[in-house]
Amino acid sequence: MSNDKNLPHDRLFKRIMANEIPARDLLEEYLPNDLKKIIDLSKIKVENKFHRTFTIENITINIKRTSNNKTFKLFKLIPIQNSAYFDFSIRINEDPLILPKFYAALTSLVGMSDNRYDDYKGSYSFAFELEVEKNGNITEYCYHIHHYRSYIEFDTYQIVPKNDRRNSRHYIQPNDELFSDKDISLFSTFLYYYALVEMIKNKYTPQPFVKFSDSNFLLFGYLQNEFFFENYEDQEIYLEAKNTKNQLLDS
Repeated sequence: MSNDKNLPHDRLFKRIMANEIPARDLLEEYLPNDLKKIIDLSKIKVENKFHRTFTIENITINIKRTSNNKTFKLFKLIPIQNSAYFDFSIRINEDPLILPKFYAALTSLVGMSDNRYDDYKGSYSFAFELEVEKNGNITEYCYHIHHYRSYIEFDTYQIVPKNDRRNSRHYIQPNDELFSDKDISLFSTFLYYYALVEMIKNKYTPQPFVKFSDSNFLLFGYLQNEFFFENYEDQEIYLEAKNTKNQLLDS
């Protein structure tokens, strides 16, 4: 049986077809004209198949990627205060290359970033649905990982019916019986290492990329077969470096 590792063209095809814009471009070029007349390529949607179940300590977490803003429209999302970003920021301070590695690993695992981030302060975003089983209770959450300034946010919202009387603008404390602060932090750290190990195991080579946070004069990415992270104090020097990186990306 053929092994995908020995089929570079097959890997390239899968990577292209996993993203809507390149997939549309490829189909536009190669589909016969008679098919193009009856297929609306502008409405092609790539369905992400990422779906995993993890058991960590005393909880089971079912996670799947969502890239559709309408997924939660029929529900109310109650934001849950958590310290996952703080715990994870300690790791980033020790190894800033986590910022580009997390992006590359998530891209390898679940597909491309969506656009639900502040493009002045951040540069990537991945949203998920979680089903958490703990102490005989099953609860559901919107779980949003996104780059923000010099760290990663792990925004967590409980999914509840529209008629829930709680205010969706007010943060609530985590419920230790359902999904505690420790649970959220532990799962967030676990997911990073899981994605990283999967990327290494599958020998995934990232496409070159440059990410940035203009608010913090911060650049990171993957160029010339290496991850990089750079932080600047001077805006002019930062903008020059950003332009140089983008030129390398386009070359």
